[in-house]
Amino acid sequence: MLLIDVGNSHVVFGIQGENGGRVCVRELFRLAPDARKTQDEYSLLIHALCERAGVGRASLRDAFISSVVPVLTKTIADAVAQVSGVQPVVFGPWAYEHLPVRIPEPVRAEIGTDLVANAVAAYVHFRSACVVVDCGTALTFTAVDGTGLIQGVAIAPGLRTAVQSLHTGTAQLPLVPLALPDSVLGKDTTHAVQAGVVRGTLFVIRAMIAQCQKELGCRCAAVITGGLSRLFSSEVDFPPIDAQLTLSGLAHIARLVPTSLLPPATVSGLSGN
Repeated sequence: MLLIDVGNSHVVFGIQGENGGRVCVRELFRLAPDARKTQDEYSLLIHALCERAGVGRASLRDAFISSVVPVLTKTIADAVAQVSGVQPVVFGPWAYEHLPVRIPEPVRAEIGTDLVANAVAAYVHFRSACVVVDCGTALTFTAVDGTGLIQGVAIAPGLRTAVQSLHTGTAQLPLVPLALPDSVLGKDTTHAVQAGVVRGTLFVIRAMIAQCQKELGCRCAAVITGGLSRLFSSEVDFPPIDAQLTLSGLAHIARLVPTSLLPPATVSGLSGN
């Protein structure tokens, strides 16, 4: 099965397999989201990159999409159908009743499907209360209690969003590369921004996980995901990093939802965060 996570920073493509009966996923490639690209342009890119990754059309029997960029959903779905011959299923609120996690009714229409996929993957793995931190365009914290109910989400500016905002919102601060400095005492402007944004985000993550645990009433598990989670891979005494968590969640969801419920070419009713 082809898995696609359409986000604000990347469109991530992966493929689902099985290992000893367990769901496993492999990331294939990432594309930059660009609403100016046509279906044909995306089709050419997807076809070429699938071939480079050794994934032929014959091996793609199904396709499952999560999208938080509504303007791109139909274009990507149609491009995938053009390349694979498979009409993708777009994950949305229609599937929520069949998941191992529960989404509060008031937010079903607005919670990002990527956050739901993250929560599913983490809850299936831990089988207990957990906190998912996603380091993407936004820095998000999704808290799931021991019964599988998503108790709440916190959203802050992501790392790249923060450094870009500092650059565009000030007269002299440069656009600095994202890296985790050894010290919070910046010795030049680049180091100072990295110390404040990247190492500062590290402190925010630790503090927010602790507060989520306090409000959930237990010292629950935590996991870090997202394209920028790699910046924290060298940290000790830090939650595990699973860069494939969203794709894993989509793979689990695709297996859990009854095939009779799968809507053909459902490309509406999605919300972006």
